[in-house]
Amino acid sequence: MKKWMITQTLLVVAIIWTGWMIKVQLTSTAQAKEIPRDEIFVQLADGRLVPYHQVRIIKTEEQVNISQTDSDQPKIKVISIFRHRRDIQQRISEIEPELADTLIRLAHCESSLNPAAVGDENNSYGLYQIFLKWHPDVTLEQAQDIDFATRWTANKIRQGQGDLWSCWSKI
Repeated sequence: MKKWMITQTLLVVAIIWTGWMIKVQLTSTAQAKEIPRDEIFVQLADGRLVPYHQVRIIKTEEQVNISQTDSDQPKIKVISIFRHRRDIQQRISEIEPELADTLIRLAHCESSLNPAAVGDENNSYGLYQIFLKWHPDVTLEQAQDIDFATRWTANKIRQGQGDLWSCWSKI
């Protein structure tokens, strides 16, 4: 009788545990589908970065052109295409090799390495979430430009102003 009760209790525990594991697996799968994949960014000649899925690229013999899919704007010359966040990390390393590790960690914390990120109620832009109201010397285009924003941020860090970023204490 005792063995039967123990066996029955273990069976109930196993069923409950299996059900819980199935729920965890289904929840994890659902959450994984919600996680955005790495964006592909296109840097335009005017310095703007546009997510790849928002543009249509047209190849010609002379140059690669781009046009916004949702408008009839003239085609714009593409400067470069960043296929993965590691391409952005590589570019940061090329621009500021001495501070690359710090800048990459800061950009990851501030924007998840998304040059098109917008935050702080539409006041902060780009990789480093430059707050334009506090920095009127920086334009929107500059804040979203990887090269400019990286150099600007590195200069602020060298001046001892790393605490301008909320993520500074976390990196």
